[in-house]
Order: sequence, then C-alpha cells, then structure tokens
Amino acid sequence: MSSKTSVPFVFTCVAAIGLLLALLSAVFLRKYNMAKKEKDVAAAQASGSFFNAGVAKAYGGAFFLMFSQGAIAYLLPLHVQTLGHDSKLSGTLMSAFGIIAVLIFVLPTNRIFDRVAPSGTMAAGIGLMGLSQLLISQSTTVWALYIVLGLYGVGFAFLFPSINTMLIRATPAKLRGKAYGYFYAFFSLGVVAGSSVLGWLPFPIAGGFLFTGSILLLYAAIVAFDKQSDYALNH
Repeated sequence: MSSKTSVPFVFTCVAAIGLLLALLSAVFLRKYNMAKKEKDVAAAQASGSFFNAGVAKAYGGAFFLMFSQGAIAYLLPLHVQTLGHDSKLSGTLMSAFGIIAVLIFVLPTNRIFDRVAPSGTMAAGIGLMGLSQLLISQSTTVWALYIVLGLYGVGFAFLFPSINTMLIRATPAKLRGKAYGYFYAFFSLGVVAGSSVLGWLPFPIAGGFLFTGSILLLYAAIVAFDKQSDYALNH
C-alpha cells in the first residue's frame, strides 16, 4: 500500500481503523463493564505474590518474543535494501510469516498445544525464531528470505499460545488480571529493547541478526532444560 500511495496514507488508515475499533468497543462492550459486580472487581485487584518459575518463563517468553519482533522490524528493511530490493519486500516478508502463523493456529496442527507441555512448545518456538534470525543474516535471495520468514512464523505460532497457557496455569484466577498487566508490560519492553538496543550497539546488519538469534537460542536452551516449573504446573 505504501509503495502505491504514501507512508503517511498508511499511517492514516491504521489510525482510522484504531479509532473505529475504539468506538465499536465503547458501544458493544459497555454491557460487560456494567455487568461487573463489586466482588469481581475486588478479586481482580487482589493483592499477593504470584511470581514463580512458570510466571518467570512466561514473562521471559513475552519479552524475547517482542525483542525478536523489534529486531525484525528494525533490521529486515535494512537487510532487504542492502540486497538491492524495494522496501515493499519487507512488508510482504512480514505478511508471509504472519500467514504461516495463522495457518498453524487454525489447521489441525494446533492440536500440538494439547499434547505437548507449554514449556516444550515454548522452547521450540523461541529456538525456531532464534534460528531464523541467524539464517536471515545469511539469506541473499528473495526465496531464501521467504522460506526463513516462514520458519520464523512457525516459531511465532509455537511461542505465543505457549506463554499464555503457561501464565494461566501458573497463576490463581484472582491474581490473573494483575499477572497479565505485567505480562503485557514485558511485551512493550521487548519491542523497545529489540529496536533500541540494536540501534545503540555498533553491529552491522548481519551482526544484529546474529546477536538476536544467539540470545533467543540461549533462552530456548534455558527453558528446555529447566524442568522445575513443569513439575510445579503439573502437580
């Protein structure tokens, strides 16, 4: 869209969609807010500690998921341009990873989340995303980039449901709202860190991908070999 119109026009469209969704939410979700009882509000605001190994893993997964996304958003357009391609290729590559992730969510492949422990799919997801970051740095053709971004989409699809499941299982219902508040704070921190840290560090483009991939693979190894939280979640 930006290649056929302009970048400001794309931002304007996104802003218009956001305002429309805000209006629709205010109209159609009002009844849910009005139906809340005082005891539900009190329960949602309950104080207490909910930190444990499962919660820590989920927060780490949220952070590194968006750290990786921030790195992709920052480095991929630069990498594409150095290969001599138009910037719109970055958009189609990002769309490719999103389509692959959606297919895994909706096809029978989603049964894996019922059969494998969340820490297993989480480790696999982060590992695939880290491997993809390493491979992007070595990819010099359009088809190679599409294949690697497809692999990245598989990792994203494995990771996102896993960290949500892990957080739900590791927190009591009355503290879940508070837990999710921190959860999405780690999402936001990851986006900021992914782009800003790589911007500060004196890495070439390939070096940025290698740095990000190495961090993700290290965290995947930590998750894979830490069995204590799995035992706590299942007993």
